Amino acid sequence: MQTQTHAADKPAKRTSQRRSGTSKPKAESAGEQVQPANLSCLVNVVGIDEIKFDDIVDSSTLDDPQEVAGYVDDILALYRKKELKGLPQPGYMCNQPDINEKMREILIDWIIEVHMKFNLTPVTLYMTVQLIDRFLARKQVSRSKLQLVGITAMLIASKFEEIYPPEVKDFVYISDKAYTVEEITKMERAMLNALKFEIVFPSVHSFGKRFAKVARLDERTEQVAFYLIDLTLQEYTMLKYPPSITAAAGVNLAERLAKQVNVSTAVWSDAVAEYIDIPEGDLQGCMRDMHSLLTKERNLKAVIKKYSNAKYSEVAKSLSPLSVV
Repeated sequence: MQTQTHAADKPAKRTSQRRSGTSKPKAESAGEQVQPANLSCLVNVVGIDEIKFDDIVDSSTLDDPQEVAGYVDDILALYRKKELKGLPQPGYMCNQPDINEKMREILIDWIIEVHMKFNLTPVTLYMTVQLIDRFLARKQVSRSKLQLVGITAMLIASKFEEIYPPEVKDFVYISDKAYTVEEITKMERAMLNALKFEIVFPSVHSFGKRFAKVARLDERTEQVAFYLIDLTLQEYTMLKYPPSITAAAGVNLAERLAKQVNVSTAVWSDAVAEYIDIPEGDLQGCMRDMHSLLTKERNLKAVIKKYSNAKYSEVAKSLSPLSVV
């Protein structure tokens, strides 16, 4: 687990063993070690009162240093505190005299295609879109420069998140030489200065991966969750929801679609709901807006194309909307 991809609302109490960074809990029974990933075995050995919910969630990754299991709650608590700081005002487009919501939608659709073309990490895409909106909320941009804003945002995000980020000349090529190296470099300086070099803020992806793990989604259901979340990237109106709400709604709605349960019925266990700390009732508005995107007629289909690929179990082809939302 990369620390950028997980988030939660508040730190849960941990056992002294987790805090000390030692190995996963062990017990001897007939000369064999009990595997913590097996919840029933763990309960029988140490007793339910000694088990923390997040210990169970992270039991299979305690020895993986990239998962930073001993620190994840503190990281996620920080994400929750910071998530609203860098967000643009939902109505920022009214201050843009030369561009509109539809142009933003076209740009994001193209950005998703470029992201697939370069085979970049998921978090790079979410950071790119976030940088675009944060910059447009602060600076007026002509329509002729909107694509330049998009590729520059992806350039900056790639430098943060990719081991081998695309070079400036790659973005010149992908934009069909609409902009020069000098123009991209100039826009990079302008964007960094406008954002005061504050680049990294929690994104929907930061929360989504953690919530999906906490909710124990299977692989296909998690792909459905991120299909739903990706659909929101182009929707300017979805900026009214904080990243944690959008992520929780995507995870929750994905479970409902798998079980064909409407939004008024609880699907999370008490332990999952307590850990995520967002009442399912508070997600209903976002889930309904998200669900409407499944049936929306659209000419821009980059997300649908992405999730029609076998890599994502072709969920865009086989997903059935709820009959009653």
